[in-house]
Amino acid sequence: MKRLLLAVVLLSAAEAPPLVGQYDTPASRSSLVGVPGILVVVEDEGIKEEARRDGLSKDQIQTDVEVELRQAGVAILSEEEWTSAPGSPYLYVRVQAARPGSLELYAFNVSVDLNQLVTLRRNSSITSIATTWSTRSNIGTVGRGNVRLVRDVIRDAIGRFINAYLAANPRR
Repeated sequence: MKRLLLAVVLLSAAEAPPLVGQYDTPASRSSLVGVPGILVVVEDEGIKEEARRDGLSKDQIQTDVEVELRQAGVAILSEEEWTSAPGSPYLYVRVQAARPGSLELYAFNVSVDLNQLVTLRRNSSITSIATTWSTRSNIGTVGRGNVRLVRDVIRDAIGRFINAYLAANPRR
């Protein structure tokens, strides 16, 4: 991961918009049909301490994501509700941000995945957690004083999820 982040920084002479690879297909959208709500899980192990000091925190990200989802009408499940929801769907938000060396830039990677329990067609006794919808990676750089802009990239990824979710679950 450190090599990838360093490569991104070296290839970027200044702040750049994120590179986006999205996995939003008709098949992945169909996996969202009937999802009653989601649990939000934010992984922040990849956010280095310096990025936290500069204003990028797990609590802020969790709040941002849940507010966006609620405003769009996507139900947020408690852990108790999640365990009994069909498929146990959860939105997994992974954020990594590091400032290699003495550079005044942060390299970041953001991905958003909808994971849920799936059953193998060839053997219905086998179930597993699988990613059924994803934004893949959003990679880019931001200046040290603008690390908060990573939250905008996260909001954009959540917006893509909301669009897919609402397309699969139109309001009646």
